[in-house]
Amino acid sequence: MTKQEFINQIAGYVQKYAPQYGIKCCSAVIAQAILESGWGESRLAAQYHNYFGLKCGTKWTGPSVNMTTQEEYESGSLTTIKDNFRVYDSMDEGVKGYFEFIQLSRYQNLKGITDPRIYLETIKADGYATSSSYVENNMALVNQYGLTKYDKEGTGMYSKNDAINRAISIASGEIGYLEKRSNSQLDDKTANAGSNNYTKYWRDVYPAYQGQAWCAAFVSWVLMQAFDKTTATKLLKHWPYVYCPTLGSLFTQYANPEVGDIVIFYRGGTFAHTGIVTSVVGDRFETIEGNTSGASGVIANGGGVCAKSYFNSKLPGTKFCRVDWNAAAAWMDEHLGNTPQKDYLCEGDQGKTVKAYQKNLIKIGYNCGKNGADGDFGPATKAATVEFQGDYGLEQDGNAGPATQAKLNAEVKKKGQTQKGFARFVGEVQKTCVVHEAAKKASPAITGYPKLVPGNLVDVLGRYGYQDGWYKVCIADEHIGYVWADSVKPVDTEAYKDNRTEQGFARFVGEVQKTCVVHLEPKKASDAITGWPKLVKGNRVDVLGRDGYEDNWYKVCVADQYIGYVWADSIKRV
Repeated sequence: MTKQEFINQIAGYVQKYAPQYGIKCCSAVIAQAILESGWGESRLAAQYHNYFGLKCGTKWTGPSVNMTTQEEYESGSLTTIKDNFRVYDSMDEGVKGYFEFIQLSRYQNLKGITDPRIYLETIKADGYATSSSYVENNMALVNQYGLTKYDKEGTGMYSKNDAINRAISIASGEIGYLEKRSNSQLDDKTANAGSNNYTKYWRDVYPAYQGQAWCAAFVSWVLMQAFDKTTATKLLKHWPYVYCPTLGSLFTQYANPEVGDIVIFYRGGTFAHTGIVTSVVGDRFETIEGNTSGASGVIANGGGVCAKSYFNSKLPGTKFCRVDWNAAAAWMDEHLGNTPQKDYLCEGDQGKTVKAYQKNLIKIGYNCGKNGADGDFGPATKAATVEFQGDYGLEQDGNAGPATQAKLNAEVKKKGQTQKGFARFVGEVQKTCVVHEAAKKASPAITGYPKLVPGNLVDVLGRYGYQDGWYKVCIADEHIGYVWADSVKPVDTEAYKDNRTEQGFARFVGEVQKTCVVHLEPKKASDAITGWPKLVKGNRVDVLGRDGYEDNWYKVCVADQYIGYVWADSIKRV
């Protein structure tokens, strides 16, 4: 690790905890960590994550290690002693331990000090260090590496992640809003729906533009609601944001998205539509957009606020503008008080809400530690949260904010709705289809999302109905219904086949030797599957296992989608 890398790492944790303990001089604390730990390379730091030379004292009940150290009890004279030092599990815990240590009554005079020299002189006088050159050695580091900049950046109670979550939460609340046919009932989500571009967003952002396309106005409105107009102007670098090419000219245009980015979609040789990125998983990203529809692809002037998803590789020319969310976090520090109005769970929290959150993590396969759902948001729960956030394209900060909790609740819902024994997958709609309340054509369409169109992505939760001809699907993490199975095809076909291959069976490609029926079950009396009920000589299939009487049947996948059983003699390995 280089010196600057060490500074970057330690500074992040110092800035995280300093405000929580009333400390305003991060530069001095960072310098102490550098000096006491030898840039993180001392044995006490590298092995035991004690970066500040913290001794156990009488109140420490955690793990410890006995080591040799030198003290300067008399000026210019070093005395070698052995003492017990505190042991921590991580850099995060080690830095937090420093701030817990200075909660002793003799260090209370450090709170509110903003000058690093005064901070260092005060803590030395309080008895923290014995070296006669302690203050000067630390100040040399402060000056050489410009550490005072960390006194000015990111020292608030709120992080950029809090700001992103705040904006996304407001945008999420607008999903389902429909533009109006006239300038009335603008605050009602669905009343007076029409196609004349009248919205509350133009009314609040720039009334003179009422009746114009409003995708950019929606973004402006969300940021203004989350913070204020002045901060929204700072975030967007102008006001109001009404024209996608203008935003593109003001920002660095990134090729790959991050959560919180403003996407500007490229169509017909220009940037022509926009939205807010809410999730990123590999090539796939999700958005909330105004003036669009639930149809696949980029839909400008679509009439409503919708959550959508795309594959970035399929959108050549589309770019992502990265907002300075730290400016929004600073607004939150100033306007929401010194103590955050918490809408998130974090390490150290305890109680029933934490326990319920842990239960949900455990339900979908994450490990919250040996005590399970104990109501204590400890390191294991934080690690599980980071893992979950990474798996679902969320900001990996280890805090369970609104976006993380909403996604977790959605995944728990989908797990509860998934058919027993069915391997859930993401499917892409191949043709326009109605989403029914039950697995039959006579069933009415669901409310909320009654129709799917080609390109829509859904979570497929099971097969139901006559001859298993229907898929149970979840749309936009919320709406549950049934569609004809032929209408949906797996996005990741290899994962789809892997999840359906019998344990211990070596999957292979087979060629059909003679015409045969593809059955629902490995027996002749079973019905044929829907979608691809018959194979003919020369067809190729993926063979996923052997089943039935004396293993005489092959389990096959036809056309990367249809699962069924054929008589094994009908297939020959390619």
